[in-house]
Amino acid sequence: MVYRDLRGHLAIPDMITLAGLAFSILAIFSALKMDLVAATIFIFISALCDYFDGRVARAMKRESRFGVELDNLADVVLYLIVPIIFGYSAGLTNNLAIGVFTLFIMCGIARLARFAICGTKDGCYEGMPVSYTIIIPLIYFALLELSINLDWLLIFYFIPSFLMISSIKVKKP
Repeated sequence: MVYRDLRGHLAIPDMITLAGLAFSILAIFSALKMDLVAATIFIFISALCDYFDGRVARAMKRESRFGVELDNLADVVLYLIVPIIFGYSAGLTNNLAIGVFTLFIMCGIARLARFAICGTKDGCYEGMPVSYTIIIPLIYFALLELSINLDWLLIFYFIPSFLMISSIKVKKP
């Protein structure tokens, strides 16, 4: 099916996905303005949209390939682009951090591509889902509260990079 006029193909679940994408973009701009509290709030609102879009699609029987692809692209922004901009804005700007961020994006996109092709097996994901990166802002604030050097935050980009492309099984919630 060719989507020449998208307006006729956008269903309510797709609108929820796009709303989530809008909140991801607001998170990016908030982080760039160094307002990491607002960025975190927008991240979690976006994640809520991501949580509900598929459920609404199934409930309305409006699942579509378009919706799946739209969700996958929105996930790249929310779970991969937003966290690296958040980390960079939090002060992780040295060459090591940039290298880790690059690895993080590459592994996350590879993970999403594998999921797009393979889906789940026996109710499990293969590799850590990118959505687990949602904890990064919380870890940032925990490190701040505990007066721990923020360079430790890089671990939460580095290790998940490999977990996303691993063959570990993660039960689908």
